[in-house]
Amino acid sequence: MGRYRGLDLVLAKPLTYMNDSGLAVRKLLAREHAPLHDLLVVADDFALPYGKLRFREGGSHGGHNGLRSIIDELGTEKFSRLRVGIGDPARNARDHVLSRFEPDETQRLDELLDAAADAVEAWARDGTSKAANRFNTFELRPADTDRLAAAGEVDGPPDENGIRRTKTGWRRVLPGRKDGHDA
Repeated sequence: MGRYRGLDLVLAKPLTYMNDSGLAVRKLLAREHAPLHDLLVVADDFALPYGKLRFREGGSHGGHNGLRSIIDELGTEKFSRLRVGIGDPARNARDHVLSRFEPDETQRLDELLDAAADAVEAWARDGTSKAANRFNTFELRPADTDRLAAAGEVDGPPDENGIRRTKTGWRRVLPGRKDGHDA
């Protein structure tokens, strides 16, 4: 809670499980006596390509359990949301959401977070429609392939034998782990 560039804002990250985030949102709105049009929910979304930003003024949960919980608790779908694309899961959704970013994604993560923060500020200043006009067309730059770690480099992909180098030594990628992360 505070003042940022002339805006009075309350930012909250629920400490509940994602499936119960609606409870935290409902209680926050009640505590702050905030109308629904003052709410922006920022959520990850694997239905969007990595790095894509998408504002909406309402709509369904689209399979996102956090949004489902918020809609259930508030009894309406009519609240603004900013969906941040995390890419299509090559594995099951739970593993995708909880796994580390790929090297090309990590390389561009700061740019994505800066753009999302700017989008939130634009929403607070100008509303969902104007922020959507500006940020729904946002394009994250392509990864700089020259800067990506190669096989044999620290945090690079596994080599042809399934071995990858980490800061603490060499690790074999476990069978069935195609994401290059060892356990």
